[in-house]
Amino acid sequence: MKLLTIIFAALVLSACQSKQNERLIRIPLSSIAPGIVLVEVPSGQFSMGCNSGDTECLKAENPSHTVNVEAFSISATEITFAQYDLFAVDTDRPLPDDEGWGRENRPVINVFWDDVVAYTEWLSAKTGQHFRLPTEAEWEYAARAGTSSKYNFGDSIDCLKTNYDGAKCPERRVDDSLKGTMPVGSYGSNAFGLYDTHGNVSEWTLDCWTDDYSNSPNDGTANYSGDCEVRITRGGSWSADAKAVRTTDRSFEIRHATDKTVGFRILLDESKPEQSSKR
Repeated sequence: MKLLTIIFAALVLSACQSKQNERLIRIPLSSIAPGIVLVEVPSGQFSMGCNSGDTECLKAENPSHTVNVEAFSISATEITFAQYDLFAVDTDRPLPDDEGWGRENRPVINVFWDDVVAYTEWLSAKTGQHFRLPTEAEWEYAARAGTSSKYNFGDSIDCLKTNYDGAKCPERRVDDSLKGTMPVGSYGSNAFGLYDTHGNVSEWTLDCWTDDYSNSPNDGTANYSGDCEVRITRGGSWSADAKAVRTTDRSFEIRHATDKTVGFRILLDESKPEQSSKR
């Protein structure tokens, strides 16, 4: 089936408007493919894993270690149903279930890891550029955006800055209206211009599950030394508690399973196109 010609307006995100602070205005943005906004993340070095003094850290978040990351561009938001459904229609895949919360600008959920990788390959073929999932290290580096706190907005959870367990935010909950995902970009961005790195949906990464960081690469590449039938997810979701949406928290999902709490964002890789998903 040929791809239906559908034009989507680029996402209108509050931090991409004139009200941005000076630091964000200097971050170049570009629209690539159907409404996908990419933000450029500079190269750099950071300490990955448990933050010093964070008593909520689990064994999986240790040992903390220094990682050098090359520059890349990553989607400012999680991929939406509108963006994913184009791929599903074009490749004769069933449309993923939206749980009755709505499609369009909400993050796509209930997608297999393998279908997510297929989406990045489809998008690469359509655009002539190399898209993939972020590695776990790239994801944490982009989510931190230069911070070393539990969240990229500080050490205290804030109901007005992230979509996490609605039961913890009774002042924002009306007739279960906050039970489930929210449209992407509903909350503020971090300093790199990424939205929803805490909560909304957990996000697939390339990496295979490992119990800790003992054998983790220090160059930002994916770790394939663990159980590759299980893939790492990061960021926590709308149903997660405050501890599980910390920047350093690690979780996992079976690659052939779907979940209403899991989605993904994509990365445009111009520096390491040979890096594959190693299925």
